[in-house]
Amino acid sequence: MFEDQNGGSVIFRLQLLGKLTLSYDGEIIDIPGRQLQVLLALLAINANRPVSKGWLTGEIWDNACDVRSNALHALVFRLRKLLAGRISEDFAARRLVTSNRGYQLCLEEGELDITTFETLVSRAQRDKAVDPVLALAHAHAALDLWHSPALEDLRAGECLSGVAARLEEQHLWARELQVDLAIEAGRYASVRGVLRELTLRYPFNERFSEWYMLALYHSGRQTEALGEFRRISRALRSELGLEPCPPLRELQQAVLRHSVPVAYQGSLVEGGTA
Repeated sequence: MFEDQNGGSVIFRLQLLGKLTLSYDGEIIDIPGRQLQVLLALLAINANRPVSKGWLTGEIWDNACDVRSNALHALVFRLRKLLAGRISEDFAARRLVTSNRGYQLCLEEGELDITTFETLVSRAQRDKAVDPVLALAHAHAALDLWHSPALEDLRAGECLSGVAARLEEQHLWARELQVDLAIEAGRYASVRGVLRELTLRYPFNERFSEWYMLALYHSGRQTEALGEFRRISRALRSELGLEPCPPLRELQQAVLRHSVPVAYQGSLVEGGTA
């Protein structure tokens, strides 16, 4: 955030948790061309530190041998011109910096969604033991920043592909934290949809299945909870040659007896069967 010429606050935001989106004062700035988008994404994930020209060239053009020596310079010039035209020349000069060490995109707190996401997840983890309700609010806020898979349609080069994979892992971990906190707080209905999606995506994960059974049971859906136990039992036996773990079988028996306590938090190891 910074002040414009009139002294008012203006927000500059760069979103990578989904399709690349750049906005200024609430208005979307179109970034024409895939190479320009890749350049911006590479600078953003390395925000506030110089990025070498050789490395950028290799990532953008996939280490091609026939890249013109001034191609990167021309691309950076286009990005700076775009920022100058849509915002201001001063803004472009301060935020997109050239040095002997390469190019640097200068971002402030709250302007890059990845950084905000990681901060909120850290706060949720920090507050989990002392204030679960606040921790759950942090987890919800972190997950609300996601619009679709990270760097969607922009996973070019080794770096962006690796960053996208790392972010997807963090996204899954944040969803697990959200569900864990919601279950602990007894807010089963709020995560029932999330858990259905997770059990479909990870059909052998016993932890997700346990959580989903709990959410269904405490939402008055005992039959569906038992159906989830049958589903994962069949999947484990047919695909992995395994039986459901003892805690999952114990939960099934508790569901049959209508004796699952509201405060039940399960006893499966973190993550269950992958």
